[in-house]
Amino acid sequence: MNLDDELQRLFADERLDVPLRPGATEAVVAGARRVRRRRIATGAVCGAAALSLLAGTAIMLVKPGPTQSVPGASVSATAEVTATERSDEPAPTSVQAPGISGTRVGSVTGKPTTSTPAGSQPENGFDGTMPFGPDGYLALRLGMTAEQAEATGLITPNVQPISSKGCKGYDYKGAPKEAARYAVVISPKYGLVRLANGPARPLTAESLILGSSESDMKKAYPTSAGSHGAVGEWVTQVPGHEDKRYWFLVRDGKVSAMRLELAVQDCYV
Repeated sequence: MNLDDELQRLFADERLDVPLRPGATEAVVAGARRVRRRRIATGAVCGAAALSLLAGTAIMLVKPGPTQSVPGASVSATAEVTATERSDEPAPTSVQAPGISGTRVGSVTGKPTTSTPAGSQPENGFDGTMPFGPDGYLALRLGMTAEQAEATGLITPNVQPISSKGCKGYDYKGAPKEAARYAVVISPKYGLVRLANGPARPLTAESLILGSSESDMKKAYPTSAGSHGAVGEWVTQVPGHEDKRYWFLVRDGKVSAMRLELAVQDCYV
């Protein structure tokens, strides 16, 4: 007997038969149905969950998040707006300081600088470069009476107010001098006969100032008109004014002092 015949005999043996209990078939079918229903329910729940997850993800992708969620985004936006707003701003300029004539505040340092236009008198009478001649200096004019000169508020009597010749001698206010060394001299007969340079820097019409060289002085005023006898002095006619004189004192090759005088006076030699 070969193997196939032996196996057929074995499977045909009645001792291998397992008798079925009553209702076994219905129980198996019912169990299969329950398993199927569970699988269907589980699949439905999983499908719903998957759909919910997908929907949530789609909402997150579509809805823009707050600016803070992207580091640096808000900073970049602010910087861009600031740059745009400032691009139209005007460049810094000098600003007129309120209540101060002729004073401007600078755009880099912030410090005020004062300038006095040539030909105008500063508020205190002493600041800036001022025209010297042809007939006056500051608010003072050759030929003024003592009352007129004093009314300017620029002069005060010297400690020796009357000279040896009977003329009145004055100092510039705030700049007292030694006795009988007058900055301003006023004759009872001719009026104001001498004006020395004061605290305001003198500037002649020919652009001579204190510190100009002697050669520049003599180029501007080449002709001498006498002398008072002082060493280093140069007396010359004011150009275009025969009745007026410039007196310059030279030290170390430079102009160190100036005076404006009447050609005719009786207060000094």
